[in-house]
Amino acid sequence: MSKRILTTLTALLLISILLVGCTFSKNEKEKNPSDESAAPVVHTEQGTFLGQIDNNSIEIEVKEGTEKMPKAFRLSEEIKEKFADYNLNSGDKVSFSYTTPQEGQPLLTKITKEE
Repeated sequence: MSKRILTTLTALLLISILLVGCTFSKNEKEKNPSDESAAPVVHTEQGTFLGQIDNNSIEIEVKEGTEKMPKAFRLSEEIKEKFADYNLNSGDKVSFSYTTPQEGQPLLTKITKEE
């Protein structure tokens, strides 16, 4: 009789471990913001173009709270290819859109010079 109880308890323990493992795995997938099915959030702001940092990044002065702060943005491939066509000069007012990756600089997806 004790062998039967021991076998039953062992089986219940294994089933419990499997269920906990599956639940943990499912919850981790739901929390993962890098899930490719989730669309990136696009932010739109206005600021002052300060200049190009390098071939991949620019700096724009943006309002954060009550202060104006310089902020670096990585250029998307589309913007990088035609960046010279934007004819931006330091001090130009711009409207722009960007996404924020989990790591690294915000990615600039659209920029227009304000007239």
